[in-house]
Amino acid sequence: MDTANTSAWRREWTIREDTTYLNHGSFAPTPYSVRQCQLAWQQELTSQPMDFYLRRYEQAWLEARQQLA
Repeated sequence: MDTANTSAWRREWTIREDTTYLNHGSFAPTPYSVRQCQLAWQQELTSQPMDFYLRRYEQAWLEARQQLA
């Protein structure tokens, strides 16, 4: 096992070092990178809700939809 790669991957979560979390099927903690992205969207929404919903939301939704297709 590549411990350097494992350590980098493990730092993405807030799970304690003495825990090996295997139950990702039911629920799981969110990786830091995802949490940072969520926070950025929340900040954008709460700083200017009308601007977000009227000017930003639809285009962002369409871009995400295209990337997932």
